Amino acid sequence: MEKIKVAHLIGGGDVGGAKQHLLTLLSHLNKEKFLPSVIALGDGILVKEAKEMNIKTHVIPYKGVLWWKVLKPLNEVINREKPDILHTHGVRANFYGRVGCLGKKKTRVITTIHSIPFYDYANPIWGVAATLVDTATSKMVDSFVAVSKAVLNHLLKRGIPLSKIEVIYNAIDERELALTSEKTTTVPVIGTVGRLVKVKGHVYLLEAIPEVIKKYGPVEVRFIGAGPLKEYLTSVARKLNIQEQVVFTGRVKDVYKEISQFTIGVFPSLMEGMGLAVIETMAMGIPIIASRVGGIEEVVAHEKTGLLVERKNPSALSNLIINLLENENYRKKLGQDGRKQVLLRFNLNHMLERTEWLYIKTKDGVMGNE
Repeated sequence: MEKIKVAHLIGGGDVGGAKQHLLTLLSHLNKEKFLPSVIALGDGILVKEAKEMNIKTHVIPYKGVLWWKVLKPLNEVINREKPDILHTHGVRANFYGRVGCLGKKKTRVITTIHSIPFYDYANPIWGVAATLVDTATSKMVDSFVAVSKAVLNHLLKRGIPLSKIEVIYNAIDERELALTSEKTTTVPVIGTVGRLVKVKGHVYLLEAIPEVIKKYGPVEVRFIGAGPLKEYLTSVARKLNIQEQVVFTGRVKDVYKEISQFTIGVFPSLMEGMGLAVIETMAMGIPIIASRVGGIEEVVAHEKTGLLVERKNPSALSNLIINLLENENYRKKLGQDGRKQVLLRFNLNHMLERTEWLYIKTKDGVMGNE
């Protein structure tokens, strides 16, 4: 059987869950059936890692919203490579990929919706604009992947037919997990993983910490990730007089090694399509506290595999952190039960099987017409 050529279009500077998800696909999809490649809008760490995996990678320079400077080279790549499927990730890639494939009947378009676009922008005007553009071009898409039922419901509200949508949860490769690592601090580590952007709700974690220190004692708060809000979050830590307890690691090469240092993982997001970092932390056996939003409610069973808290509620968050710190046995059980559930439900083989099935169905023109 001739291999199905799948080109993934994504922002080259992407450092979030979409990037990690794509790298997992590139690493594990059946190479006897599929021939993957990457088209990156701009250079960045994703391009570097894809090339290290010997994946054919095309870089299209991207500087702001200059669509005419992107579509021409994108068209050239598509015309030259003739992919059977263009799989887009992220609002920018979705727009350019869909428009770039107009008139190319042999190339089917699949879009993975990793998050709800409105919440990805600090400025709500941009969030509304991104949602409108994404919706306006949705008829150019053959198949959608929703990373959670919450995202599925979001797409249905935007008028996208159910027959075009497949829910495929993100997954992790258990073999990559570093379950044991020597602790580098003598105090508990309250850690979180994610871009330093507003939607991750990091400020509410900081606001919860003074009460934790007052009632429990010294802790370290560790932020894994980079982003535009670092200076703002640093200033908030100073105002709360906890700057000595806060560590910003920036981007790290081995995120699992960092997570292994956590005593508790905290994810106070305002919204999450699914929350890949949440399941990564749970898979490491780390007990987690997360906001009761979006796809996270499909991942975490409250008081069974983790703890859920209402968003924007630092007082409730501090109480849950203190409770876990003071109850070691409960903390360990929560971590162990969370790990078991994640490895069972967010299985890598299942994600790959569903994705490969979708590629074949979409290439054959079945999705959306059943």
